[in-house]
Amino acid sequence: EIDNLVVYKNEFSFLKLRQVGLFRSNELDVSDFSNTIKSLILDLFKQENVLLIVEMNHRGPELVQNLLMDPRIKEYIFLHTKHTNDTKIRKIGIKLNISNKKLFISQFNGLIRDNKLEIYEEETIKETVAFGKDADGKYTSEVDHDDIVMTCFNTAPVFNSLDWEYFLDIYYDIINKDIKDKINERLNNI
Repeated sequence: EIDNLVVYKNEFSFLKLRQVGLFRSNELDVSDFSNTIKSLILDLFKQENVLLIVEMNHRGPELVQNLLMDPRIKEYIFLHTKHTNDTKIRKIGIKLNISNKKLFISQFNGLIRDNKLEIYEEETIKETVAFGKDADGKYTSEVDHDDIVMTCFNTAPVFNSLDWEYFLDIYYDIINKDIKDKINERLNNI
């Protein structure tokens, strides 16, 4: 929203991420799921408009491998992050650990507060509200599941990534002139 410019991480941002749906299945195997994702990327969305956030702790590597077997799927559609704190190399996906999980939860709270991330789906809202610290200070859910809200936490690194900057550059190139003029006017008045 151009009219509601907010400062996030000392950068001016004019865009937000909005949840547009939820797909949840514990029955669909990774191969079938990757075919569904592939169809969405190639048949519904333009690949340049897609940024996949894949958690690499469980079946994520298998999903990535299945997708990249198709030569039409390009590696740039995956979020790249540092999988350990002491590395300089960014790899496909997110590798969760105790320290970055806490960081992502904190960043997620800031994104919601700053209106940079919008959640609309009912089950996602329920899990988000039920998630917090227990008496021992450990993050946990008061309901049976937290897998949906955990995927939301995984969006936090997007805003600090080179992939997001690349995505913004592409978006800026395709938006109409009036919106570009508003952005440039705001940036010139800073």
